[in-house]
Amino acid sequence: MYKHPANQFVAGFIGSPAMNFIDATLVREQDRYFIDAGAFKVRLPEAFHPHLENVAGRPVIFGVRPEDMAAQAPGAGGGNGNTLSARADVVETLVPRRLCI
Repeated sequence: MYKHPANQFVAGFIGSPAMNFIDATLVREQDRYFIDAGAFKVRLPEAFHPHLENVAGRPVIFGVRPEDMAAQAPGAGGGNGNTLSARADVVETLVPRRLCI
């Protein structure tokens, strides 16, 4: 359920902090597919390409879990080219719980 939720409700319900949802469009440029949210574009992995041919140009909901994001200093190199500037409104520090038996 966590990695492959059946629908948006399940994706948003399972996990803490909750998944972020962004209205976007799936676009194809040459041989690549992107999620285009207007303010940013994210290139999709080639492994997804066979499943995307029939939905290019359609509106989609882009879901991303907080643990799949990473902070990076401005101007720092690295990454896969899918970087964007953003402001964190809430930071939730999670402390591992001890298991007491």
